[in-house]
Amino acid sequence: MRPLVSLFLGLVMTLHAVDHPLAGESFTSKVDGILLTTVLPDGQMAKLGVVPGEVLIGYADAAMRTMDELRAAVDAHAAGAGPIEVEVVAISGEHQYLRCDPGLLGVVGEAVVAGRELRFVPPARPLRFDLQRLRLAPLDQWGVFTIAGKHVGYEHLVLRLEGDVLHALNEVAFASEAWGAQHFFQRDRAQVAGQRPRPLWTRHQAADGAWWWEAAATSTEGVDRWRSRTVEGAEEESYDEVIGDTVLQDYVASMLPHLALAEPGACLHFRPLIAAQPAPADRLSALICRGEEATTLRDGSQVNAVRWDTVSMGQVRRTLWLRDGQAIRSDYGGDAVAWPGVRRDEALAGVDPALAPAADP
Repeated sequence: MRPLVSLFLGLVMTLHAVDHPLAGESFTSKVDGILLTTVLPDGQMAKLGVVPGEVLIGYADAAMRTMDELRAAVDAHAAGAGPIEVEVVAISGEHQYLRCDPGLLGVVGEAVVAGRELRFVPPARPLRFDLQRLRLAPLDQWGVFTIAGKHVGYEHLVLRLEGDVLHALNEVAFASEAWGAQHFFQRDRAQVAGQRPRPLWTRHQAADGAWWWEAAATSTEGVDRWRSRTVEGAEEESYDEVIGDTVLQDYVASMLPHLALAEPGACLHFRPLIAAQPAPADRLSALICRGEEATTLRDGSQVNAVRWDTVSMGQVRRTLWLRDGQAIRSDYGGDAVAWPGVRRDEALAGVDPALAPAADP
């Protein structure tokens, strides 16, 4: 079975067209309403065919302009009888009138005003790297992985430098009622000289070796290409894709804050390379340094730390918090959080022995 890639990448989208409303730096709506950035797969709206990028403009014969208005309207009708009419403007521009039951719709969105630009990511601003710490010693970091506050697994990150090439390993393992047992490795190599990291090779694999995917970058006469292949059991698929802009695997982007200077406003734009997809996604993603903000530690205490967001399709997909250059919290989305900076034995305490780290992953 393929690893649960979507949980960690926050992928609730299957549409990746270049002209998709959420695929660029910003969006300008033709109507007032709520631009839907998340549509939960098992929610009412998803079952009615609604997808991210559409605009919800009415609920129960009332115009909707903000999420607060929508929440209030849903609450007001929760005890009533259905069906309730919801008006949605599809990506095509067609107005759809859907009939749903009272109760939660399973959507999250941003208020939009006709003719006014809504920016998803700031303008690109180069990252600057400080590689000295990794030149002195590799980073070998263990973390407790929690879902809804319960210790269900571990995260293991290893970063080392050879010249200007970053070698990275990210191992994640957990078991929960909702997702079952998950255990996989992500290996990467990327050049980190200059201000635009260049990936060289990436491999994502299940711990049992039954499924894996890898991609490698080559350059011929100044043209960069990605060659990738997916292997599942005896089946193998190969792809060869020409690329012309910055491409990064999401895991590489989430590791870069360990190397970058914490300069608020720094923003790297990239196209995400996603495991098992034949080509880099035709959408913009960004790694953004937000600067210092308050966050909560696992023990409930509050501290100030530097916040780094990975943003894609109008949503924050992952947030990494660093204090004095050390990671203290990693939000994967939803209620999945890793708490780095613990000892190996603490990260593994109570974890199913079947999910034990490989001796040499």
